[in-house]
Amino acid sequence: MNLIDEAYTDVSLKKAARIAGPGCVKKANERANETMNSGQLEWTCNPAGIMAYHCAKYEVILNCPENQIVNSKECDDFRQMMQEWKNKEQQRPDN
Repeated sequence: MNLIDEAYTDVSLKKAARIAGPGCVKKANERANETMNSGQLEWTCNPAGIMAYHCAKYEVILNCPENQIVNSKECDDFRQMMQEWKNKEQQRPDN
C-alpha cells in the first residue's frame, strides 16, 4: 500500500493526489535544494518530503470533487488562502 492509498479512502481524492504527486515532488526537490544551498538556514535533513506532502495535500483540497467539498466560511477561507499561495508560487520567476 502506498502513501496515497493510506492517506485517502475516497477514489476521487486518490485520483486528485495521484495527479498532483509528480509535479509536487519535482517542485519540492527544487525548493529543498534552493533552501539547503542558500546558506540562510542550517538544515540537518532534506525538507523535500514534507514539502511534497504539503503541496499534494493543498492540490487535493483545491481540486476536491464537488461532492466532497465542505461549504463553510472556515473552509472557504482556507481554500482561498491556499489558492492565493498557489498563485504566488506560480508567479515565481523559476516557474
